[in-house]
Amino acid sequence: METLEKLLETLQKDTDRNNRIIQMALREIDTILLIRVVWSLKENQRKILYRNVSKRVYDLLQEDLKRLKADKVKPDAKVKDAQNMYKEILEKKMELVQDSTHPAPKELPAIKLDSEKDIIETFKKLQRHISMYGVISIEGITDKISNPVMKKGLEYLIDGWGPLFVKSLLERIKENYINKVSKQMDMVLEGLDAISEDNMEIGVEERLKSYIIE
Repeated sequence: METLEKLLETLQKDTDRNNRIIQMALREIDTILLIRVVWSLKENQRKILYRNVSKRVYDLLQEDLKRLKADKVKPDAKVKDAQNMYKEILEKKMELVQDSTHPAPKELPAIKLDSEKDIIETFKKLQRHISMYGVISIEGITDKISNPVMKKGLEYLIDGWGPLFVKSLLERIKENYINKVSKQMDMVLEGLDAISEDNMEIGVEERLKSYIIE
């Protein structure tokens, strides 16, 4: 029976097909399982996976591996189970992904959320880009995004978190964002009302400060 180590060796070459297979498989396991997968692997085998995770996930893995080493924890049956699970996922993805070569992406797709049409076009371009180059290829795109829901959603996607977990977190972020925008609009209306009544500057300030909980 082929081991995960042997299977990874067949994917060692840094090619479009190999990376797509690894990334597709990584998206089906969570970070806890990934830590178990890499735990007993040799460093050259780990690097095959590292090149297909985001910097945030890589840093998290390094911290956990250092802690496990410092605590002198030895791999157990859960590690073997995780590796077998990931190996089976890899084998399935290898059957699906055909040989393909795409040039390195010249630029990331522009993120525009100003209108419904912009949102549709943005996600079409994102899907096209990810299909061609893999999800890790968009890692730098979040630096230029101001919308907190979009920004965190793409970060979670790049990091490989499961869709149900991501959706639950984004619902909280969305709620906080809506509350923040709503409060800001209330303050604008209050400010307009205050200056229309010809209040003194200190009066305007105090009315607006009443919206801020210290």
